[in-house]
Amino acid sequence: MKRNKLLVLLIGICLVLVLLALPFMSACGSSAPGEEEEEEEEEEEVKMLKMGLLGSWTGGYAPGGVPHRESVLAALEWFNTGDEFAPGGGFIVDGQRYKIELIEYDDRTDTKRAALGETYLIDQHDVKCIIGPFSSPSTLAAQPIGQQNRVLNTTWSVADDSTRPEMTYTFSHATMGKCSGLSESAFHKDVLEAKTVAIVTENEAYTQSVRKALLENWEKVGIEVVSDDVFEGTIKDFSTTIARARASDPDFLYVAGKMQSGILIVGQLYQSGWNVLKLGVTDFAQDDQFAVNGAAAEGIMCGWGFNYWAFKDDKVPQGAIDRMGADVDLVLRQGDYFIDMWGEAHLVRMFMGWNGFRGYINAMIKAGTVDDSAAIQDAYEGLTWPDAQKTFRVLPNHRMAEYRTMNQYHESDKADKYDILGLVYHTDDSQDNWVWEMYQEFPTCAEWREILGY
Repeated sequence: MKRNKLLVLLIGICLVLVLLALPFMSACGSSAPGEEEEEEEEEEEVKMLKMGLLGSWTGGYAPGGVPHRESVLAALEWFNTGDEFAPGGGFIVDGQRYKIELIEYDDRTDTKRAALGETYLIDQHDVKCIIGPFSSPSTLAAQPIGQQNRVLNTTWSVADDSTRPEMTYTFSHATMGKCSGLSESAFHKDVLEAKTVAIVTENEAYTQSVRKALLENWEKVGIEVVSDDVFEGTIKDFSTTIARARASDPDFLYVAGKMQSGILIVGQLYQSGWNVLKLGVTDFAQDDQFAVNGAAAEGIMCGWGFNYWAFKDDKVPQGAIDRMGADVDLVLRQGDYFIDMWGEAHLVRMFMGWNGFRGYINAMIKAGTVDDSAAIQDAYEGLTWPDAQKTFRVLPNHRMAEYRTMNQYHESDKADKYDILGLVYHTDDSQDNWVWEMYQEFPTCAEWREILGY
């Protein structure tokens, strides 16, 4: 009996202790005011948005394609981890944070593989936006597939017909061959006072667009073409081509081809002893040209733009900065970011990746969707966004508002030593009328003949 009473007493005491402890147990299990909200914020869902990258990392266009890829990968990390569009990285569309998952495809400088790559990115990964292709032949092969599937391509194709009216889902960040012809022929006539020219071009879509435009406009301004040589990309020995051009005794030589071809021609010109004034397209003055040819590349000229070195060395005139809407601080920060990841070897092309992503991200934010490619395409039409080198503005022809320079390069191991002769820009959206702003006096072709002795 006593045992039963003792047991009842002990049970009663335990119950009392449990009841007394309940408030403390409850307090330990509860969150402080606002703590649940903080945890929810920390666990914000970030969705990965697939985008495609299609370009030439191997094959004939690799010297341009590899730097393009490096630029895109650097920009990918910049936007996914930086706060340019949203604190904490990525960008926000309709209240949802997105970061980019990039799906790459190397077309190996092969048009059939470019078409296969476009199909693969669309069918296997359901991308709505593709950065690339890089080259004109690959663009012309891939873009009909993107058009049919309503998938956007931003390309760096110079070929005029890569942005033909029926290709409404293609936008190009490169200058049309037509624009090179219109703007550069005016420089040749008005500044160089050239009377004759020899032209050597590779049989590629973009170089032939440039050639066609130059021939038309040289005729209009009264410059006689005394030699016109078109070569295949397999050619390595240019001695016959050089001899033919030299025999025509032009005021200057114009070269348009892939980077490897330009390197070979400049080197063989030097070996031939013909120290003619040399001009060319942008691939003529890439870092590899100077690394390979050194003194042989001294004095070459091309229509190009302001690169990282020009901004870093404070060579860009303030008037040009204002006209283009350039952000010098952003140029330098992007350049330093690229150098930290890849080094200086391909710094000349480092703007491409940032431009490609900024265009798409701004269009998606404007459209309020990442899934509806028709809405994104519509938002891209006429889009304007601030960038590093310039403020981008999409024209009705799906090209960008252009500002180009004429630069003369000097001996170095990279494209960092050059004189900026002037800036050219178009005064209408058709890009038919161009105006030069010259920054310094420059010798005429007659004076260059005396200086160089040709």
